Amino acid sequence: MRIQLEYNDAGEIKSVAGAGPSVSTGRIARPHYKIAVFDTEEVRHEHDFDGLRKVVEGHRVIGHPHEARLARK
Repeated sequence: MRIQLEYNDAGEIKSVAGAGPSVSTGRIARPHYKIAVFDTEEVRHEHDFDGLRKVVEGHRVIGHPHEARLARK
């Protein structure tokens, strides 16, 4: 499933949303945050709130800004 994450410079995830088939959802990052799109198997569909919560609680973003990727904490 494709998801969209908002994260800070330390890689901490602030928010997550299911992006579905479209990459562009019109979201604008808050000051000092970035938005990136990732593919993950932990989220099964846009309304898989447990999967989205697990991504926020168990992952962080590393290698940003040019090669951002998800990593387990």
